[in-house]
Amino acid sequence: MTRRRWPTRTLVVALLVLLLAAATPAGREASGAPATPTQEELLSSILTEVRMLRQTVERSAQTGIRVQIALQRLSVQDQQVRTLSEQASQLEAGAASTLAELERARAELSGVEERLAQESEPTARRTLYEQRNSLREIIARETAQEQAMQQHASETTLQLNTEKAKLDELSRVLDELARSLERR
Repeated sequence: MTRRRWPTRTLVVALLVLLLAAATPAGREASGAPATPTQEELLSSILTEVRMLRQTVERSAQTGIRVQIALQRLSVQDQQVRTLSEQASQLEAGAASTLAELERARAELSGVEERLAQESEPTARRTLYEQRNSLREIIARETAQEQAMQQHASETTLQLNTEKAKLDELSRVLDELARSLERR
């Protein structure tokens, strides 16, 4: 979003042209007033004011641009933090679900092993062996999945903390800009 600055410049140029016209010999003759040191001082004072005004406008424009950039960065960083927070929450929920499934499978395995120790019929024992092997595979798979989720959750949490620190820094910069604007 750019601001058009030509009206201010046009006003300054028009003011300078009028002042220079009044300061030239033709302008003085038309007004009939002799050149006095007071008019020269007035012209110098007006030019100084115009220069100061231009510097103030330029500083304000630069500060406005800095604020806009900082706000945009803050918005992007805030979105990044939100995304990572959601990912961390999803990973925690997934890890909890996987852990619950792992506990269920371990409990079921324990029950199968107890029945296996008590069972004497060969076909029933074969079925219990198959269940035990299947549960062991499930436990191994769930354990690996839970460990991978924990690793990914740790990495995401670390990245989230880094992004939060960046967000805090941007907030600090904006606060600093706000204080500098209040001082003016």
